[in-house]
Amino acid sequence: MAGYENATSDKSRSLPMNSENTRKWAGQYEDMEIPIYKYTIILQGLAVTFLPLLAAAAPVADPEIEADGELDLEKRASAQTCKIVNVDHYVNCRYDAKLDAGAIFGFPKGDKLTFACWKHGDCYNGVCSWDQVTYLKTTCYVNGYFTDSNCSSKKLPKCK
Repeated sequence: MAGYENATSDKSRSLPMNSENTRKWAGQYEDMEIPIYKYTIILQGLAVTFLPLLAAAAPVADPEIEADGELDLEKRASAQTCKIVNVDHYVNCRYDAKLDAGAIFGFPKGDKLTFACWKHGDCYNGVCSWDQVTYLKTTCYVNGYFTDSNCSSKKLPKCK
């Protein structure tokens, strides 16, 4: 990088700015006659010229909406912490949303777990949704009958 060496050497700092020295400052742009610092001044001038236009385009909050506190936005479904309910001792967490799928874990009544999503599967006591949980780096499903109302299909996203 010969141009870089010339630009930072003590000799190049003390040379007057003329056509020959401008080429040294420009480095790889041999036909460039305007020193680089002049481009900086031009760009700053353009930025100052267009700044009012950019500021006018910035969005402003509507004070009436902020005063009401209502934005009519639907809350997006997300992972929920739910309790295990409707069981005497343990509920099986199965490798798939099927009653005959093998049980991987057993969770005790009252245990709180974070469920990521739900999917449709075999029905148990009229409930056909299964809530997905990852426990000890293993994903399994608990029928929605055994999780509290925090794990409803309205609060949890559907599994992909």
